[in-house]
Amino acid sequence: MSKILDLSVKEPFFDSIVRGAKKIEYREMSEYWIKKLVDTDKYKTKDIEQLRMAIYSDIEPKFIHYDNIRFHCGERQITCKLKDIRTYPHHRCFAIHIGTVL
Repeated sequence: MSKILDLSVKEPFFDSIVRGAKKIEYREMSEYWIKKLVDTDKYKTKDIEQLRMAIYSDIEPKFIHYDNIRFHCGERQITCKLKDIRTYPHHRCFAIHIGTVL
């Protein structure tokens, strides 16, 4: 069974994903998204600022494995393959790379 990452997006972004024009979805590196995306057991702390710094300094952060992404916009939804998750420390965000529509 595949593991699905659920993400809510606004209508213009949802439509771009459906068309295949939007290839990356960004999420703030907040406590919520760190806990949702990062395998925090790898790091020796639960303090959110120390976790951020550890993730920034890690060459290859350990992310929770998701196979697919399900985007929601109101009652509409679409499922896509998840290609990759990366960090952008300078922007304090995660970049979730969107694959093909399933």
